[in-house]
Amino acid sequence: MAKKYSIQDVADIVDSEGLGYAITGYLSSANIEDDNLRELWIKAAEVLDKIEKTLEPYTE
Repeated sequence: MAKKYSIQDVADIVDSEGLGYAITGYLSSANIEDDNLRELWIKAAEVLDKIEKTLEPYTE
């Protein structure tokens, strides 16, 4: 079973890695123990993915 991270753990990861990278590449929502934060994480990942796809044709 994968480790479940507390809100404090997630805050520490975001502080260290930055919010965008923490969501898109560092921490899976499945590893967040708080239900509300897990749902927000999923929504944020979806929005960041849409932003990346929108910008993709304009980047090198």
